[in-house]
Amino acid sequence: MQLPPEQVKALMERARNGEELTVDLESRTAGGFPFELDDFSRKCLLEGLDDVALTLQQEEALAAYEASHAAPISTLAI
Repeated sequence: MQLPPEQVKALMERARNGEELTVDLESRTAGGFPFELDDFSRKCLLEGLDDVALTLQQEEALAAYEASHAAPISTLAI
């Protein structure tokens, strides 16, 4: 996400004047200026998903894979 320099300057001036500015991920606007943000990044930000949370969404598939692929050595003996 990157706003054009003139919009950044306008937002900085508004903030200096005490205006409260809002970044709206739903409508993809910052202080009323539209910005581009890919759908995946937007979803992660809106849902608070980090790399761990994204991985945990695949927990069933991971468990199924682990159940069908035995470890080559016993990790209990270590």
